[in-house]
Amino acid sequence: DTGDGGGTTCRGPGVRWQCGMPDHATYCKHTYTRSSAGQDGGTFTLSATVTFEITWTSNTGGGGSLEAIERTASRDVEVGEIQAVETE
Repeated sequence: DTGDGGGTTCRGPGVRWQCGMPDHATYCKHTYTRSSAGQDGGTFTLSATVTFEITWTSNTGGGGSLEAIERTASRDVEVGEIQAVETE
């Protein structure tokens, strides 16, 4: 939950974030389209959940799946300004 009524679901291992990386470098992202100034506390509450699904195999023929592990964390995000750029 991105706190602004939007949301993003990402599949796969993701792309490790690095300072200065361009927006197109990851397929898992969200763009805020309005300021959080009108919200309680002036922020959106961003909540991220990661689910680990684990399967395993053995050289002796065994294998299986483990119960999924889910972790969630939240953070208040201040979105101060939204800009539009005219190209013509």
